[in-house]
Amino acid sequence: DEGQLFSNLMAMVARDAVSVVFEVDLSTVPETGGNWSLSFGGKTFEGTSTVGIDFATNGSSYASVDSVVLDASDAQVVVDRGTATAETAYVRLNFAPIGAAQPIIDNVAVHAKPVPEPATALGLVAGVIGLWVMGRRRA
Repeated sequence: DEGQLFSNLMAMVARDAVSVVFEVDLSTVPETGGNWSLSFGGKTFEGTSTVGIDFATNGSSYASVDSVVLDASDAQVVVDRGTATAETAYVRLNFAPIGAAQPIIDNVAVHAKPVPEPATALGLVAGVIGLWVMGRRRA
Protein backbone atom coordinates (compact mmCIF):
# COMPACT_ATOMS: atom_id res chain seq x y z
CA ASP A 1 0.00 0.00 0.00
CA GLU A 2 2.91 2.39 0.59
CA GLY A 3 3.92 2.41 -3.06
CA GLN A 4 6.71 -0.13 -2.65
CA LEU A 5 6.72 -3.91 -2.85
CA PHE A 6 5.15 -5.03 0.41
CA SER A 7 7.46 -7.29 2.39
CA ASN A 8 5.96 -7.36 5.85
CA LEU A 9 7.80 -10.62 6.56
CA MET A 10 10.91 -8.46 7.03
CA ALA A 11 9.16 -5.63 8.88
CA MET A 12 10.53 -4.17 12.10
CA VAL A 13 8.21 -3.50 15.03
CA ALA A 14 9.37 -1.15 17.82
CA ARG A 15 7.75 -2.35 21.03
CA ASP A 16 9.91 -0.15 23.30
CA ALA A 17 11.95 3.04 22.93
CA VAL A 18 14.85 2.28 20.62
CA SER A 19 17.13 3.89 18.05
CA VAL A 20 18.07 2.01 14.89
CA VAL A 21 20.99 3.07 12.67
CA PHE A 22 21.34 2.28 8.98
CA GLU A 23 24.77 2.76 7.38
CA VAL A 24 25.38 3.38 3.68
CA ASP A 25 28.94 2.80 2.48
CA LEU A 26 29.79 3.90 -1.07
CA SER A 27 33.55 3.31 -0.71
CA THR A 28 33.35 0.17 -2.87
CA VAL A 29 31.99 2.12 -5.84
CA PRO A 30 33.86 4.94 -7.54
CA GLU A 31 31.30 7.59 -6.57
CA THR A 32 30.49 9.95 -3.76
CA GLY A 33 26.87 10.41 -2.77
CA GLY A 34 24.95 13.63 -2.46
CA ASN A 35 21.32 14.74 -2.21
CA TRP A 36 20.61 11.94 0.29
CA SER A 37 17.06 10.82 1.00
CA LEU A 38 15.35 8.11 3.01
CA SER A 39 12.21 6.17 2.23
CA PHE A 40 10.29 3.49 4.09
CA GLY A 41 6.81 2.12 4.53
CA GLY A 42 5.29 2.60 7.96
CA LYS A 43 2.20 2.37 10.12
CA THR A 44 1.16 1.49 13.69
CA PHE A 45 -1.03 -1.26 15.09
CA GLU A 46 -3.35 1.48 16.36
CA GLY A 47 -3.12 5.14 17.34
CA THR A 48 -0.17 7.33 16.36
CA SER A 49 3.56 7.16 16.99
CA THR A 50 6.31 9.63 16.12
CA VAL A 51 9.54 8.50 14.47
CA GLY A 52 12.50 10.89 14.74
CA ILE A 53 14.97 10.88 11.83
CA ASP A 54 18.62 11.91 12.27
CA PHE A 55 21.45 12.01 9.71
CA ALA A 56 25.26 11.95 9.95
CA THR A 57 28.17 11.42 7.58
CA ASN A 58 30.58 10.29 10.31
CA GLY A 59 28.42 8.03 12.48
CA SER A 60 28.63 10.23 15.56
CA SER A 61 27.61 13.83 14.88
CA TYR A 62 23.93 13.35 14.11
CA ALA A 63 21.66 16.21 13.09
CA SER A 64 17.91 15.96 13.44
CA VAL A 65 16.41 16.00 9.94
CA ASP A 66 12.72 15.45 10.47
CA SER A 67 10.11 13.50 12.33
CA VAL A 68 7.09 11.70 10.96
CA VAL A 69 3.88 10.67 12.63
CA LEU A 70 2.70 7.19 11.72
CA ASP A 71 -0.89 6.04 12.17
CA ALA A 72 -2.78 2.81 11.44
CA SER A 73 -2.84 3.53 7.69
CA ASP A 74 0.07 2.04 5.73
CA ALA A 75 1.95 4.93 4.10
CA GLN A 76 5.17 5.60 2.24
CA VAL A 77 7.50 8.05 3.99
CA VAL A 78 10.11 9.99 2.00
CA VAL A 79 12.47 12.41 3.73
CA ASP A 80 15.08 14.48 1.88
CA ARG A 81 18.31 15.07 3.76
CA GLY A 82 19.78 17.70 1.51
CA THR A 83 23.04 18.16 -0.30
CA ALA A 84 25.59 16.59 2.08
CA THR A 85 28.39 14.99 0.05
CA ALA A 86 30.09 11.89 1.48
CA GLU A 87 31.09 8.28 0.83
CA THR A 88 29.24 7.14 3.93
CA ALA A 89 25.96 8.15 5.49
CA TYR A 90 24.19 7.12 8.66
CA VAL A 91 20.45 7.41 9.21
CA ARG A 92 19.15 6.96 12.74
CA LEU A 93 15.46 6.29 13.35
CA ASN A 94 14.28 7.02 16.90
CA PHE A 95 11.17 5.24 18.16
CA ALA A 96 9.27 5.92 21.39
CA PRO A 97 6.03 3.93 21.21
CA ILE A 98 3.32 4.36 23.83
CA GLY A 99 1.07 1.39 24.53
CA ALA A 100 -0.36 -0.29 21.43
CA ALA A 101 0.80 2.55 19.15
CA GLN A 102 3.82 0.49 18.13
CA PRO A 103 5.33 1.54 14.80
CA ILE A 104 5.96 -1.01 12.06
CA ILE A 105 8.39 -0.13 9.27
CA ASP A 106 9.53 -2.00 6.18
CA ASN A 107 11.24 -1.39 2.85
CA VAL A 108 13.84 1.00 4.28
CA ALA A 109 15.97 2.53 1.52
CA VAL A 110 18.63 5.23 1.69
CA HIS A 111 19.19 6.98 -1.64
CA ALA A 112 22.02 9.17 -2.94
CA LYS A 113 22.68 10.76 -6.30
CA PRO A 114 26.23 10.38 -7.61
CA VAL A 115 28.44 13.44 -7.26
CA PRO A 116 31.24 13.71 -9.84
CA GLU A 117 34.75 13.41 -8.48
CA PRO A 118 36.78 16.66 -8.73
CA ALA A 119 39.10 15.16 -11.37
CA THR A 120 36.12 14.22 -13.54
CA ALA A 121 34.61 17.69 -13.24
CA LEU A 122 37.99 19.28 -14.02
CA GLY A 123 38.35 17.08 -17.12
CA LEU A 124 34.91 18.14 -18.30
CA VAL A 125 35.72 21.83 -17.86
CA ALA A 126 39.07 21.40 -19.66
CA GLY A 127 37.30 19.67 -22.57
CA VAL A 128 34.75 22.46 -22.94
CA ILE A 129 37.53 25.09 -22.87
CA GLY A 130 39.49 23.09 -25.48
CA LEU A 131 36.46 22.97 -27.79
CA TRP A 132 35.95 26.71 -27.37
CA VAL A 133 39.62 27.42 -28.21
CA MET A 134 39.47 25.17 -31.30
CA GLY A 135 36.32 26.95 -32.46
CA ARG A 136 37.95 30.37 -32.10
CA ARG A 137 41.03 29.24 -34.04
CA ARG A 138 38.89 28.07 -36.95
CA ALA A 139 36.96 31.33 -36.93
